[in-house]
Amino acid sequence: MVIGFVLISADSGREHDVYHGLTEKYMKKSESAKQTVDFTISNIPCSKQYDLEVQIQITDKASNELIAESKTDLGELVLNANEEYNLKTSIYIGLPTEDMKNAPGEILEIKPLFGEYDMIAKIYAKGFNEIGEFVVDCIRAEPGVTGTKTLTGITF
Repeated sequence: MVIGFVLISADSGREHDVYHGLTEKYMKKSESAKQTVDFTISNIPCSKQYDLEVQIQITDKASNELIAESKTDLGELVLNANEEYNLKTSIYIGLPTEDMKNAPGEILEIKPLFGEYDMIAKIYAKGFNEIGEFVVDCIRAEPGVTGTKTLTGITF
């Protein structure tokens, strides 16, 4: 897995079209696979400050094998005894677009910029060759893109 960043220049006046063209083709759509879970926190033993941490584990249903795990510390929160709190969590599953099925990579995030470049995209691919293929075959091929500069990450 290689994460890279691509600085993108676009034709003047076409920045909006390039941005939307790239996001529509090469970013996963999470709205279509959203699951929301609501539950209540109650029976808090005493009023005090608690550390709040969220842990998510994804396992294979048949084998119970752990596929992915994430833990996030949300900080400290004061909870009062004899009160109930509603907790709502939403899980988004990114679904690939049609254009992504044959693409060697994907865009994880894209932001507009001021200055020499018009936007920066955080991209993902399996390896350095795939990063190059994705930039040349997909990003540079987008109508309105006039130039790119690719920065890839390394592991120390």
